[in-house]
Amino acid sequence: MANKISGWLRQRERANGMTWLWCYQRNKNGRMVENFIPLGLVSVIGAKESHTWQAVGDLKLVEKYINKPTTGKPTFGELCVAYVRDGLPFRNKDGRRKTKGTIETYRYHIDNHILPRW
Repeated sequence: MANKISGWLRQRERANGMTWLWCYQRNKNGRMVENFIPLGLVSVIGAKESHTWQAVGDLKLVEKYINKPTTGKPTFGELCVAYVRDGLPFRNKDGRRKTKGTIETYRYHIDNHILPRW
């Protein structure tokens, strides 16, 4: 099922245990660069690739990261929108979801303090 168009799946040992990663390539400065997004633990999602592809479809990762063209230099506002959409719900350290209160606090500060001043 994996191909370069829709990305591919990979299992890697991480601090929390064996984790499913969804990998894809993007053009960055004329070179193709591999990127990945942690999907979750194999023990939670399951060992079958079909279950993991279902998670990729549910999160609409192909539409967000592959089908959406990238522009040249993003503006600060575009970076904030991308962060709120893709980075805000997850912690960089382990890929788990942030709490609802943290997300609401960050969004409040971005919407009411940061973006209006930029």
